[in-house]
Amino acid sequence: MRAPLVHSLVALAGLLGAGCSNNGVGRKCIIPNPDAGIPGGGSQFSTPALECPTRICLIQGDQSGAFTRSTCTAQCETDSDCANAVLSDPGSDKRDPLLCPTHYKCTVVNTVGSYKCKKFCVCHDDLVCGMTSDADGGAITPAGCENPTTPPPSC
Repeated sequence: MRAPLVHSLVALAGLLGAGCSNNGVGRKCIIPNPDAGIPGGGSQFSTPALECPTRICLIQGDQSGAFTRSTCTAQCETDSDCANAVLSDPGSDKRDPLLCPTHYKCTVVNTVGSYKCKKFCVCHDDLVCGMTSDADGGAITPAGCENPTTPPPSC
């Protein structure tokens, strides 16, 4: 009688612990209006994104406004908060181009709206030199936020 109870408690503790460690960063998420594009490129948030544990989808676009990536994200303090992100396997012949192939950085990606100047996990490949990264690929705080980082002139 005690053994099943102990096993149930151990299983429950494992499920609760596992649920707290995976914030879903890097999972693909749905673009609500794919025909709209992102005027001028950049990024935008889609919430609530029910497919994301954090309910936040980060949609990235290129300079033409075309969508390049839409992945679940989470607020963060340091790069280590983004360490368990889902990544594409760049060495695989089944590599998914919509997933990040490198790693995630904790950085500010938006200077307007409800997420203004808040840090989120962002694919390193989506950082923009002079806006969200320096010339060496390091994350910076953009102008318009408290304590902005001045990018080097090579950006």
